[in-house]
Amino acid sequence: MFFKKEKEEKNTLEISVIGGGFERYFYEGELKFDKHNFIFIKTTKEPEKEILAKFRIKSNKKTEHKILSLRIAEEEEVTRIIKNMVKGFIYEKEMDDIKIVKVFPNLKDGIFKFQFTAEKRYNLQIFAPKLAKILHVHVEFEQIGARDYAKEIGGIGKCGREICCKKWMKQIEAVTLEMARNQYIFSAPENITGICGRLLCCLRFEFPFYEELSKEFPKIGEEIKTEKGIGKVKEINCLKGYYKIEYEDGSEEIIYKEEKW
Repeated sequence: MFFKKEKEEKNTLEISVIGGGFERYFYEGELKFDKHNFIFIKTTKEPEKEILAKFRIKSNKKTEHKILSLRIAEEEEVTRIIKNMVKGFIYEKEMDDIKIVKVFPNLKDGIFKFQFTAEKRYNLQIFAPKLAKILHVHVEFEQIGARDYAKEIGGIGKCGREICCKKWMKQIEAVTLEMARNQYIFSAPENITGICGRLLCCLRFEFPFYEELSKEFPKIGEEIKTEKGIGKVKEINCLKGYYKIEYEDGSEEIIYKEEKW
């Protein structure tokens, strides 16, 4: 007579420890989570430590260690831990100018996208495979500019209002020093830069207005003949409606645009 062999119970969980390797633990409880879930466990191996892990399979392989407690990890908890591990990895590589701006977690597919800013250009994608082995998730990196970083964190501009890129701008366009020159702004760099450390976006907004207004004025360096003689244009103030000329003897004169030259 042949007896049907009883099916062995699968009470062993094979898991991937985030920041570690693969381990097996005996678990008597009911599984109320899916493979895409991250879990926190306490085990007989380290009973006082809560470990973040990802469930792989349930098997009947034997193990000497047992799970004491288990709970599903919240997205915010998982993101914080993985972000800190990535920051630690970057610190070990001595890339001190890198700042992680935002993390886009996708726990279901096991994908974490990191946006970062830095003074230099970096290709962090070369480290993605190594981090994937450590974190057991797919890692992606995207470097963004200082303006994008300011848009993300927000702040108050020199005008005393919330910065435009955070409040209403949908697309951040380039601002050049030429725009500042064409608006006759020759201030110290700190006076024409925003909290991002780049040229103020309002220089671009106001540029067409100044471009049109400047048609009513002479150019810087242009020679102007007045009753006093011939002088060169030294300064222009479109908003106040005047320009300043300097004569050969060093004397200066302010002429308003209503005046004829």
